[in-house]
Amino acid sequence: MVNVKVSTTVGETEDPERVKLAVKNFFHSAELVGRSVTAIPEQEELEELRNKIAAKGIGTTILDQLIKNKVGGKTSIMLHKQAAFAGKLAVVDNPKESPGGPIVVEIEWDDEFVQWISGSRLPEKNHR
Repeated sequence: MVNVKVSTTVGETEDPERVKLAVKNFFHSAELVGRSVTAIPEQEELEELRNKIAAKGIGTTILDQLIKNKVGGKTSIMLHKQAAFAGKLAVVDNPKESPGGPIVVEIEWDDEFVQWISGSRLPEKNHR
């Protein structure tokens, strides 16, 4: 299984429990530790995220973000924290697009997993 880590910080004006709930709307294993919320998603949680990506029809956008954000053997996507609190999936390009900071989903790069989570095929030039 590919390593995936989810994290966000709790801003000074944010309610820690609300931030935890925002993350839990997508990753049930989220835990609040100090001013951070983190999760190491289980397979079931990743399947739910994949289904939400497919239902919203944003697989290509997710794939584009994963390719763009690839650094070495890792990549990431950023989710809008306020949208997540409302149970909505919204991807941001820039951390400033999410007041209080985004929810960061960091993924160990794996071609098969990236294609699976996005539901989209990698262009040939992006294969290892």
